[in-house]
Amino acid sequence: MGRYEGKPATRAYRFTVHGKDAPSQVVMNGSRLQRLTSATALASAESGWYTDPATGITEIKTRSVSTDHGFTVELRK
Repeated sequence: MGRYEGKPATRAYRFTVHGKDAPSQVVMNGSRLQRLTSATALASAESGWYTDPATGITEIKTRSVSTDHGFTVELRK
């Protein structure tokens, strides 16, 4: 959100969430993101999420979204 010269109209986002347990779902603006089976699968996907069972770290990747509007990402237990 906001304005500046050269601002892209859309962009994808990546989030890293440190936790003890994997969420049962990750939801973006009310739609479930796909749970992937590996970090490699996440790297090649347009969007989705993966939790490393060894560390408990959940990586989330969004599709490209408008930079003119906010969005929500929710981790559900």
